[in-house]
Amino acid sequence: MFDMSLEAFKRAILQTGTPERFALQAVQEVIKPQKPTKLAQDENQLLENMLRALLQELVSSAVLSGEQTMQYGHLIDDKESTQGEIPRLLDIVLYLCEKEHVEGGMIFQLLEDLTEMSTMRDCRDIFAYIESKQDILGKQELFARGKLVMLRTCNQLLRRLSKVVN
Repeated sequence: MFDMSLEAFKRAILQTGTPERFALQAVQEVIKPQKPTKLAQDENQLLENMLRALLQELVSSAVLSGEQTMQYGHLIDDKESTQGEIPRLLDIVLYLCEKEHVEGGMIFQLLEDLTEMSTMRDCRDIFAYIESKQDILGKQELFARGKLVMLRTCNQLLRRLSKVVN
């Protein structure tokens, strides 16, 4: 079941257009929630575990292929921009968090996981992504749920960076 759920999200990542069209549908296909628009706590945890596993799989594949993390995979062209699979996954989760379909801190947890799995060079691209989404990530209802995770992420990166510089 877990593998089939991952496949459903992989298909969602490759869809063109904005996440509004298909993000919630992908969650409903994978989780089959008790309520149609907002997940219960255990459903949120299941989805987060699944998305973290998918993110780890995508990062591992990027490393094996020699591609930069944020450019890895099929490039999705939605007429506004062309992006790799990982930013697309993050966009989908960010949309779900913003619309309160899933727990607001989920996007920050995925960003932390992504920085931990990535090289310092790739972290530059991750922070470029974060900066490009700061208007959404900085919204009080989201940021309140993720500010400690972001602080921890930044502190971990500073520690890693100081080791690289020394």
